[in-house]
Amino acid sequence: GDNKVRFELIKTIKHQLGVIIHHNAYVANGVKVENGTVVLARAILQSDSKIGQNSIVNTGAIVEHDCIVDDFVHIGPGAVVCGNANIGIGAFIGANATILPGISIGKWATIGAGSVVLKDVEDYSIVVGNPARGIKKRNAGEK
Repeated sequence: GDNKVRFELIKTIKHQLGVIIHHNAYVANGVKVENGTVVLARAILQSDSKIGQNSIVNTGAIVEHDCIVDDFVHIGPGAVVCGNANIGIGAFIGANATILPGISIGKWATIGAGSVVLKDVEDYSIVVGNPARGIKKRNAGEK
């Protein structure tokens, strides 16, 4: 589940990974799920969303319409990514977090469990709470 470890591991693998979608997940028409991604039980992927390579959409997570989820993202159990949101490479969305419509989450950002994100989150930031507020910004090398 560690996005950085998964990122480094994929560099060493010499073949392309497939897509795994649990039989109790719902994937609407027009959704694109890239190689190496896992969609777990009761997850919902709504129309015209894109899930990047080597990502995890965990149990009961919801990705609404027209979202773009980049590579190596982990969307935690029960998290909700509302319509037209963008999630940057390597971001981690904690369990039961909510990303409101049209919000952008920066690359390698971390959203704490249960947080409600009302505004865009910068690259490498850590935000928590309701409403979500920044508590730390990592250096680019920290991922």
